[in-house]
Amino acid sequence: MTKHTSVEEYLATCSEIGRERLLTIREMVVDRAPDARETISYDIPTFTMGGKPLVHMAAWKQHVSIYPVPDGDDEFQALIAPYVTGKGTLTFRHRDPLPLEVIGRLVEARVRQHRT
Repeated sequence: MTKHTSVEEYLATCSEIGRERLLTIREMVVDRAPDARETISYDIPTFTMGGKPLVHMAAWKQHVSIYPVPDGDDEFQALIAPYVTGKGTLTFRHRDPLPLEVIGRLVEARVRQHRT
């Protein structure tokens, strides 16, 4: 199994759609968390704030995933419900449009968690 040493190296190993989707997610994270730093953790792209993980993201054959999922109010839980596939995981299938509002809200919630 290949161990990635950089996000760019990881992205180079992804399918075209996986790479495009991760690049879109990356842009959203950078926009909403400009102080976040990009690294590799658990062999996947990760953004950190203050040395702590903010958002992990990964591309798979049929989907991309974001981890972890923060707690939120009922409205937030309803918004993410169609994408929850495991404890702390949101999955976005390649065959479906990427839900930018969901991703943006998740990143904003994670940033709030880090600031408190």
